[in-house]
Amino acid sequence: MPVGSFSVRISKLFTVFALLLFAKQVFGQQYTDSLMLWTPDKKITSRDFKHPVDSIAIKRGVPFKASSLLDIKMDVQQFNEDDTQFIYNIYPVFFRYLSWLYDTTQLPHEQLHFDISEVYARKMRRCIQLMKKEPDNYEWLKIKLNELYYDHAKYHVLYDKETHSGKFVNMQLLWNRNIATQLDTLKRYNLSGGTIKLTD
Repeated sequence: MPVGSFSVRISKLFTVFALLLFAKQVFGQQYTDSLMLWTPDKKITSRDFKHPVDSIAIKRGVPFKASSLLDIKMDVQQFNEDDTQFIYNIYPVFFRYLSWLYDTTQLPHEQLHFDISEVYARKMRRCIQLMKKEPDNYEWLKIKLNELYYDHAKYHVLYDKETHSGKFVNMQLLWNRNIATQLDTLKRYNLSGGTIKLTD
């Protein structure tokens, strides 16, 4: 019984929930090939933005020069019938063929969007690992993971608002340090998947 899989498009100044099922049908194999998993050692490069640049948006003078499609994939399943064991896999992904880049100076800003998704993936993993054996714990877990997921979407919007999509250099530096600190604080939850046995 999976908790679910959710998708969120991170566009500057607002968040649009992507119809990825439609994208899968339209792009076929390209949809699968576009997935890039978050890792601490591999950063997003300009070659990873494979969608054509939104020239209409650029001509209209939109305040951003890139658009990244990000997702946190969640699969949480009961491992046995008495709800005392769970197997989970939670990981952020970047969709290459649905993301575009007009200005390469935006790369660090876009990378931090990806890092933010990893922060929230770790928070979700922590939630699972700290869960206790209680009545209706599986329903509680679904609610909690959904709350974290939507908090994650709002956090991306806040990031763009406070940094003005990376244009406010000092604020961008503050966010860089903040997210680096959060990743370090949550480093014990860096593994994407595992099996948890609940305790009383």
